[in-house]
Amino acid sequence: MTKCVYFAAACLLLATGSLCAKQSTPNAKAPDRVKVVRDIVYATYGDRKVMLDLYLPTKPPKGKIPCIMTIHGGGWQNGDTTKFSHFAKEFAENGFAAACITYRLL
Repeated sequence: MTKCVYFAAACLLLATGSLCAKQSTPNAKAPDRVKVVRDIVYATYGDRKVMLDLYLPTKPPKGKIPCIMTIHGGGWQNGDTTKFSHFAKEFAENGFAAACITYRLL
């Protein structure tokens, strides 16, 4: 478990520097080692739906799979699930599930 936490922290720290330089496109094809399930509704507020994209390893390790949740920035004003999709793909390639969530914007 400790190795998983250290790995996730290291990925986030190493990837932070490339966050501004690396642009992700919503229709970018995920690697064959990653299964992407897009637009899963996880909450509804009136007629507003809040969704997430789930990135899963196609060959998961045995047992439970740890999940990392990524949340885009934007000060409650803008942003979407594509902002951290490249991180989620990396996590899934390394045996983690990753959920890129969005939230209600103002």
